[in-house]
Amino acid sequence: MRRPDPALAGDAIKDYPNLAAIPRGAWQGAIFGGKLYGIPIARTGTGGAGVYRHDLFEEVGVTSLDQITDLDRFVEVCKELTRPKKDQYAIIAGATAMLAMSAGAPSFWRLDEKTGKFTADLETPEYRKAVETARLLYKAGCYYPGTLQMSGAQKAQYTDMFKNGKGAYVYDGMPTYLAPGVGYIAAMKAIDKKYDPRPFVPVGRDAVAWMDNVALQNTHISKASGDRVKEILAFADFAASPFGSLEYTLINYGVEGRDFTRDAQGNPALTKQGTQDVTVPWKFAASAVPAIFSADSEQGVRHVHDTFTRMIPMMVPDPTLQYSSPTWDSKGSGSLGTLKGDALKDIISGRKPMSAYDQLVKDYLAKGGEKARGEFEEAFQKGKK
Repeated sequence: MRRPDPALAGDAIKDYPNLAAIPRGAWQGAIFGGKLYGIPIARTGTGGAGVYRHDLFEEVGVTSLDQITDLDRFVEVCKELTRPKKDQYAIIAGATAMLAMSAGAPSFWRLDEKTGKFTADLETPEYRKAVETARLLYKAGCYYPGTLQMSGAQKAQYTDMFKNGKGAYVYDGMPTYLAPGVGYIAAMKAIDKKYDPRPFVPVGRDAVAWMDNVALQNTHISKASGDRVKEILAFADFAASPFGSLEYTLINYGVEGRDFTRDAQGNPALTKQGTQDVTVPWKFAASAVPAIFSADSEQGVRHVHDTFTRMIPMMVPDPTLQYSSPTWDSKGSGSLGTLKGDALKDIISGRKPMSAYDQLVKDYLAKGGEKARGEFEEAFQKGKK
């Protein structure tokens, strides 16, 4: 595999202005051993911290999330938002990730740049605090009954429960908030105009935002002649054309009149043919700098923009984007993720005591976490050299 970085280094990047516009953070996932090996499919940096009903929070006196100064106050608010007689609860499904961000916990791993030491999220007091808070919320009856046990495969089911007014908070990614037709704004306004769903921002003075939505994946360039590499990079630059350009519209909506039409405001809308035509793989050779857009709701766009404005300065780097661990690649979101998720549900629901958390940490490290740590730390030391 040939490194594309000589063709992009220094002034050479000027030949590819659309690639040059991709945010620096998105490139991290394409760097291995300090060398650039690919072109990222850029995303929004952070996937967000869920969605909440602003109208319900206002009913209990919270007009701004800044008023929730710590997790203890969040628990109080959730108790007020839980109204079983109305079949309405504070939380649908899970909230552990949002609580962890609010506590200041890392996403999977924390790196000490001075020592090169990696610490798993479960090992941190911040993550433990988030789990303790989740237990308090569950014991207080703040979770909609039966939803804590739902898996990601049941996401459509529990997000529909939220959209239908069953809860005040649900954990979901920011990209789905403005999705045409099925996003939270459009779907909930169709049910009840008073519903006011907005993206949630982690609360409290120690809150962070996870850099968990930096890049979808990378496009790697095989070993080839210099002219061939330049040709491929030129095509990738075309695929990364900015939002609103003719090129962007062609790539994402196809040919006007056949693949898409325009509404009264000039917004493109895919036809039935268009939904099939735009599912081409070559459009993922690269991607434009992410843009916030909705043909349905100007206010929704403003909510997302305001949320990113607050969360981007809070983002903490994900060290796993810079260093490679074969064990983590194979087990991080596989067996280790399953072990962690199942054990946390048992602890949060009270089926197991909080003391089981210590055993979870031991099991997590013994079944791959410790080996992954060693591989990450070895990669860090090699990178320094």
